[in-house]
Amino acid sequence: METTTTVTTTVVKPLRLIGFISTIIAFPLILAACIGDRWMQAPGFYMGLWKECYNGTRVREPNVTPRPTPTTEIKCYDSVNEAWLVACQAFVILTILCNVGAIVLAIVAYFLKQNLLYKVAAITLFVSCLFLIIALIVFPSMFMQGDVVAYRGNWELGWCYGVAWGAWCFLLAGGILLLCDENKEIYHDERVYYSEA
Repeated sequence: METTTTVTTTVVKPLRLIGFISTIIAFPLILAACIGDRWMQAPGFYMGLWKECYNGTRVREPNVTPRPTPTTEIKCYDSVNEAWLVACQAFVILTILCNVGAIVLAIVAYFLKQNLLYKVAAITLFVSCLFLIIALIVFPSMFMQGDVVAYRGNWELGWCYGVAWGAWCFLLAGGILLLCDENKEIYHDERVYYSEA
């Protein structure tokens, strides 16, 4: 009986693998930040990219002394149609699209063994970082200039805003690591044995 052995060797560069994993981790984070409604919050009010929720009226009058109690029901509405908010929505969506594009490019680069595609994926991630940081800077700065802020106190950034910063860190790390063309490689051998009777 004769035995034939086939050996397949796969080469993996650890830093690029970690960069790819960072890119994968960033996707659900930025998706959660996009969908979530807690970018800015205060007692009786919170707002995300698509919804704003509050008790009483959106903008309180200065001469109204009895403020709604925390038990007053909070109702959610579509966010106001302001140019800065539409721009933030667009930048976050572009970030998601760039992230998906970078994931696809990194997978194709792995199977085709193309360093150029890794570089294109990294540049795509850097562009997505730029889009996201613009949204992260514009949202709170423009929101705090709005009429909602008046007569509502104790403003703070919500958990969705923090998650978006976490996604930005993973996107940046993924882009940097995908650019690494290191000399260290991990070799994985897969042996398949065939028996001929």
